[in-house]
Amino acid sequence: MKQVGLLSEDVDATDEETTINAQFEQALSSIVFLPFGYLVDKYRWDLYSANAKETDMNCHWVKLRMDIQGVAPPSKRCEKGFDAGSKYHVAANVGYVRYFTARIYEYQFYKAMCLAAGEYVPGNPDKPLHRCNFYGSKAAGKKLQSMLRLGSSRPWKEAIEVITGEPRMDTSALREYFAPLEKWLMEENKKNGVHVGWEFTNFDEYCSKSEEDKAREFIERAEKESEEIAQQYVVISWAYNTNITDENEKKKKEFQVRTLILVVLLC
Repeated sequence: MKQVGLLSEDVDATDEETTINAQFEQALSSIVFLPFGYLVDKYRWDLYSANAKETDMNCHWVKLRMDIQGVAPPSKRCEKGFDAGSKYHVAANVGYVRYFTARIYEYQFYKAMCLAAGEYVPGNPDKPLHRCNFYGSKAAGKKLQSMLRLGSSRPWKEAIEVITGEPRMDTSALREYFAPLEKWLMEENKKNGVHVGWEFTNFDEYCSKSEEDKAREFIERAEKESEEIAQQYVVISWAYNTNITDENEKKKKEFQVRTLILVVLLC
């Protein structure tokens, strides 16, 4: 930014306060996004794999937001709404995990280009990753070009390997880049006695099923249990009618009693 005239020459980029302020601002757009980028597709996958039921679609979204992001809704939600549908990618069935992985890959690419430019040297405090500037570096440009020229001719993992040296996603570059901020946050949290994390003990205060949904679930459960009872009764009755013994009569009476108790509980 100093090179292109957006910052004056008297600004010290190595100053700790300047570093923390810059990293904090960047983390609010990069790091804070990661939980949301992950949970959008987790929500879709949970629906497809039946981990979330059709009668629990809205509350499942709220729960993921609370568990993964630590964000609670401002008002109590219920199954009459569909909050997840306000996100285009959910409503249009478009994959979202690409945005999650992109936040990680960009730091891998950045590290690789910094190494190529010689502006970052691992273990050298004078050339840390977070202060690397490859602006104007032809070596860094060639490194990026070597991947981009492949286009879609090769699988994406092979393309990534060309620039990073490995075909897999790795968060170490991201962690290394934000190391100053992570260290500062740990010290500040310890100094101020800040608890890291969140815990929601009573989920029903934030989202619950409507009476209509509860009634529908009750009917579905009752129908399923009634069907199972009927099948069991056929088996037990057949055993008794074809072989009238004290043991089979006892089983038949016990089953009738259990059925009566179940009906009373359901009612």
